[in-house]
Amino acid sequence: MSWYMINNYLNIFYTDVVGLSGVAISAIVLIARIWDAVNDTMMGQIADRTNSRWGRFRPYLMFAPPVLAIFNILTFTVFPVQGMLKIILCAVCYIGAGMAYTACSIAYQALLNVIAIDSRVRQILATAILFT
Repeated sequence: MSWYMINNYLNIFYTDVVGLSGVAISAIVLIARIWDAVNDTMMGQIADRTNSRWGRFRPYLMFAPPVLAIFNILTFTVFPVQGMLKIILCAVCYIGAGMAYTACSIAYQALLNVIAIDSRVRQILATAILFT
C-alpha cells in the first residue's frame, strides 16, 4: 500500500508542497526507473544467493520493511534546502524507497516458488495472497 501512495500522490506532493518543477520530477522518475531495471535483477540474484540461518528470503522480509518505512517518511518530507540540493535529496529518497520496496517485493514474490513445488498449489496460494 505504501508504494501505491508514492505512485499516486508523489507528483502532486513534489509540485504543490515541495515546489519542484515538472522537468525535475520527470528527471527523478526517469533516473529511478532506469536504476530500478538494474536494481531488480541485482536484488533477485542477491536473494537467490543468500544463505542465512533464516533462509534465503526471510531476512529481506524481516529487515527491509523498516527501511522502506523510513524511506517512505523521507520521501514525503520537505527538507529546508533550495535549488539542486532539494532535487538531489528528493531523488535519493525516492530511489531509496524504490530499492527498499524491491528488496521486500522480490523476496515476497519468490516465496511462492519456495513454499510449494506443485504448480496447482502455487496457483491456489497466489490467489489466496492476492485476495487477502
